[in-house]
Amino acid sequence: MREDRFDSIAAFVHAARNASVHRAAQRIGTSAATVSRRISRLEDQLGVRLLTRTTRRVSLTEAGRTYLERCERVLAALEEADLSVAPEKVTHPSGRLRVTGPGAFGRRHLAPLLAAFSKANPAIELDVQLTDERVDLVDRDIDVAIRISGLVESSFIARKLSDNRRRVWAAPAYLELYGTPLHPSELVAHNGLFFGPYGDAAAWTFTREGEQQTALPRQTLWTNDIELVFQFALAGRGIAILPDFLTAEARDDGHLVTLLNEYDLPHSSIHALHVSRRHVPLRIRALIDFLAKNLSENLRVPNI
Repeated sequence: MREDRFDSIAAFVHAARNASVHRAAQRIGTSAATVSRRISRLEDQLGVRLLTRTTRRVSLTEAGRTYLERCERVLAALEEADLSVAPEKVTHPSGRLRVTGPGAFGRRHLAPLLAAFSKANPAIELDVQLTDERVDLVDRDIDVAIRISGLVESSFIARKLSDNRRRVWAAPAYLELYGTPLHPSELVAHNGLFFGPYGDAAAWTFTREGEQQTALPRQTLWTNDIELVFQFALAGRGIAILPDFLTAEARDDGHLVTLLNEYDLPHSSIHALHVSRRHVPLRIRALIDFLAKNLSENLRVPNI
């Protein structure tokens, strides 16, 4: 690749990432006029418009979005090439890092950790998408996905960050009205608050001394937002299965209590996933190492 073509691509990528020619120039260490000239030269070579420019900002055209994805992959491949021959010389992670994670967990626990990671690694540009939908890492070009699940897709590289203990919870006010179930079979007479993808509410599975039992409370709420389940439980609207990362403070304040503690629920863990690569970019390794080191300390798990 000719040096002028590489400079033009770098100018385009930085301008697209920052939505600004001026900020791109600051990142590269040159003038805005030079960045603009390089982008124009690249567009002339390709014969398409990549960016729409105004006096305030720039935005990607449809062709620009497609080209940006390919260019970022090229830059990532170059970084991998550098790491493969001289890993000791690449000590400061940089570049764009696309991260996805669950909504409630992301807002409560991932957000402060990512802020601390960003402060420690200012050359990394974070692109974070919080959603409870299962995002396709390849199609969406995701670098790191935080998943909370009992199963991990075998097609990805996964690193366990923490256990995700789940328990049965209810508000004292609800139990005063409807009584406290002492056995899973008694849950059928209670209001159930369900979390999951759209479809029929699934029965709850319990295990005690190797014996498995299922229970299906009345469906009072069914939603794809775990935070909504938590709020309904706080309001005394029913019984819910909730993860410890949501409930520590509510338990300490006496707003929620646990039920059926002698029974185990299906195992669940928190993992960081990334697409398998021969040479994992330094920024991906740096983030996963940071989360593995700090996540467990960040989670407040009730001692029950």
